[in-house]
Amino acid sequence: MDQSISKFFYLLPAAFVLMGAGLTLWALHGQWLALRAQKWPITTGTISKVDEKVSQGRRGNSSVKIKTTYSYEVNGTQYEGTKIHPTYGGNSRLKAHDALKEALQPGRRVQVMYCPENPAQAFLATGFRSGSLAPLVVGVLWMTAGLAFGCLLWITKSGNCDFASLIRPA
Repeated sequence: MDQSISKFFYLLPAAFVLMGAGLTLWALHGQWLALRAQKWPITTGTISKVDEKVSQGRRGNSSVKIKTTYSYEVNGTQYEGTKIHPTYGGNSRLKAHDALKEALQPGRRVQVMYCPENPAQAFLATGFRSGSLAPLVVGVLWMTAGLAFGCLLWITKSGNCDFASLIRPA
């Protein structure tokens, strides 16, 4: 039986590992930034615009992402921000969505945390949120699946299947 495996099939586990690594790094960076931003200076800003984007899932469920624009001032310079939280990407939980939409009413004054080295980088919320761990978990799972599938391909191609050599005559 020919156990040759096309080199193309090695690209599949490599793609899973690379995509998983990218997603994991992106998720870790977001968590790191969310924790780091807790120590940034705070100024007062004003919500100027709020929109929501609804995305329909394949199974009929929907996810809603709130997009907001707010203005704030640092050292006499006006800035405009759009980021709610470093890891915010929408929500499928209606109660959490409604609470966020209520908190971001146009004209409302809010606290804005801004980066002291780059005041144009700002967030309305900081800190750890367990819901933002989903991309990290998915990224790690993709990497693990890619590595496992790659090992399986390598074993299939390179493994020793000569069990006859193990049998000793009496």
